[in-house]
Amino acid sequence: MPAEEVRSGGPQDTAAQQETSSDFCTPSRIVYEGGKLRLLHYAPDGPAHRTPILFIYALIKRAFILDLAPGRSVVQSLVGQGFHVYLTDWIPPTSADSWRGLDAYVNEDLTSAMRVVTKERGTKQVSIIGYCQGALLGIIYAALHPRQVRNFVALAIPLEMSAAAALVPAWLSAQTVELISGLYGNCPAWIFNAFSSMRLMARLAQFREELCGRDGRSEVFERFLHWMRSDVPLAGRVFREVAIEIFGKNRLVRGELSVGDKSVELERITCPLLNVVARFDELVPPRACERLTDLVGSRDKLSTVFPSSHIGMATGIAAHEKLWPAVGQWFCERDSPRREVSEPRRARL
Repeated sequence: MPAEEVRSGGPQDTAAQQETSSDFCTPSRIVYEGGKLRLLHYAPDGPAHRTPILFIYALIKRAFILDLAPGRSVVQSLVGQGFHVYLTDWIPPTSADSWRGLDAYVNEDLTSAMRVVTKERGTKQVSIIGYCQGALLGIIYAALHPRQVRNFVALAIPLEMSAAAALVPAWLSAQTVELISGLYGNCPAWIFNAFSSMRLMARLAQFREELCGRDGRSEVFERFLHWMRSDVPLAGRVFREVAIEIFGKNRLVRGELSVGDKSVELERITCPLLNVVARFDELVPPRACERLTDLVGSRDKLSTVFPSSHIGMATGIAAHEKLWPAVGQWFCERDSPRREVSEPRRARL
């Protein structure tokens, strides 16, 4: 679709654009919508780095947690450091989309996103940041299409969840996953919401302190609570592939996973890689993330542990003071010289 300007409350917005823009705090453009992907572009105000960033978020919640509030926005931080940022805002699947699996999300939607970004920015490669399930999608893309990826940052990637079986909820067993997808086609949003609500209530005080500090900034926390209720369905096939093949049978780590007609071989990834692990992650424990650097073929690779919860990596005060400036610097050191921002070329697919 043609690029559209997205600004909260703008008089020209369509209803869909208003729904999208009202949840995000930083002005952006919708530069592509197709498949089950809406792609948002955030542009820096001044001189920009040559290599743009594609930020891939998880399929099961809305992506505005990465643009939560002024001063607590990951994309705002990266834009302020001179990067063009493209963010995946996944479109919830309908009952007709239960067939969609990793092949559709990776080889169709993410491939389309990469094509749009390279056309707009006039580059051959794009850097990727993936968060949680988004990191899983991104690392599969990078293994299948290694020449397209300049740098990769993985945040809390649930790579080897079979090693953390005690922390994987019982409803993710193969039998339950097959039952849910058989009954509903897709995995309903209310299932994820119930799991999220239990985690929130158990750690409410911890999350509030990590996000707001001692001043208890109610507006930030209220937006966080709004995001916690933003669960969306997960297409049945990708639900089964991730829960059974990747989490249960550990096929990605074992080199036994195929997407489309190709084997996913992590050693084919040779770009610089930064693997960020959350020390107090209650959802993806550190041991589930740690093997990534051992499995990729990159020479320039680093694992680092940041003292935060799973969601604190995106919203916590400490993350915005320390983590995101460091991630931006890591990209800067691996990027081409800066150039002036030019008007983007409209992508046509």
